[in-house]
Amino acid sequence: MTATKAQLSALSELFLLWRDTFGSKANTMGIKTEEDLASKATAWAIALSNLGCTKRIFEAAQTQSLLQEFPQSAPLDFFELGVSALSARQPSADQAYLCCIHGETDHEIIREAMSRVDVFKLRQGAVGGAEHKEFLKVYDQCVREWALGARFTQQAKLEHQEREHDHFLECRIQEVVESGDRAAKIEEYEEFIENMKRYACDRQTEQNKAFLEVLGV
Repeated sequence: MTATKAQLSALSELFLLWRDTFGSKANTMGIKTEEDLASKATAWAIALSNLGCTKRIFEAAQTQSLLQEFPQSAPLDFFELGVSALSARQPSADQAYLCCIHGETDHEIIREAMSRVDVFKLRQGAVGGAEHKEFLKVYDQCVREWALGARFTQQAKLEHQEREHDHFLECRIQEVVESGDRAAKIEEYEEFIENMKRYACDRQTEQNKAFLEVLGV
């Protein structure tokens, strides 16, 4: 793999910027002559290309590098700095989890993470449980993929999972209604309410009203 003229130019400018910004702290870069500058820029350009560094990652890393105490000494460190900077612009994993629980699925990366887990089990599970931990791990992976350039289109799959969840709740309600067991209805209703609090569904008010009518409340 060979370096392009644009890559060499961008990296040469970066190294010179580091030298001017960090002064003596940039001595470890080992650049003393024009040949050193060209050689280092070529090596970095090839390494960053192999890592999959995009223009967006490069620009984020460059901006973030100027906020560090020392310039990055290796291409991988520079690349990861850019990926981390882009990832930090997205909601945290805990924020994404709350959005999932409350049905707020407008965010592209949160939708993708939800499409990779069992949404119903996630909403039934407890904070700190296995489903919660799995979601946090999956979401972080999705954020990294996004930072590396991936774009997600999982809306159809997510909507299917949502419909399955709705259907499950409707079937449970119907089973209780048809059972004729008032005690079971009350117990099921309490369980249903807890589930709906997690689900935060827009249809909650109508379903609650239907249940209260069945119970004669």
